[in-house]
Amino acid sequence: MQRRALLAGIPSATGISLAGCLGREQADVELLETSASRLALDLASVTEIAERWALADEHEASGTDEEITIRPEPDEDPIVDVAATRSHERAVRTFVDEATEEELVSGVAVYDSIDDARDEWDDELRDLSASFVAFEADVGTEALGLGSAAPFVLFRQAEAIGFVRHRDPVAAAEAPEDDDPTIDIEEDDEHEGPSGGDADLVIEYASHKHEGWG
Repeated sequence: MQRRALLAGIPSATGISLAGCLGREQADVELLETSASRLALDLASVTEIAERWALADEHEASGTDEEITIRPEPDEDPIVDVAATRSHERAVRTFVDEATEEELVSGVAVYDSIDDARDEWDDELRDLSASFVAFEADVGTEALGLGSAAPFVLFRQAEAIGFVRHRDPVAAAEAPEDDDPTIDIEEDDEHEGPSGGDADLVIEYASHKHEGWG
């Protein structure tokens, strides 16, 4: 069953900022001028909220060929698979709760300029809104909060684009099977977490780390 919502049709309901919105140019006047590794969530910032997390994996890369790939399981088809088309530096860290097997992933790509980051957002990332149900995510200059089997937030400020994703395997196993990976979220819901993850938790961690940007 198709349950998709085009983000372009619901910006006033979600509060999600879109490319071209007022205030974007003013917010992007200054470069962050720092590394992707510093902008991504690290163990210290994650454990400030909850001590249950342990660092499971991290890697850094640079160039134009690496894809932004988020998978519900290592061997399953990706939820997000977007080819980066502009030069960037990238850092990704994965944290796990060994008791619950929950997973929290944080990634940041830093581009050569603000214009490159804006173009990457407009040309590649906004297309994701056609395949997922959106939820409000007030992080950065503009953000996409996307419901799926593992909800995630993508956000941009200046020359950097970040994402945070959460997956709860217990919740995913208990959720009813559905051929459609998108999740319905009513406008008056308090971000009831899409099956398989907690949207509120994603926003909390994304906002927490973003406070240190700049």
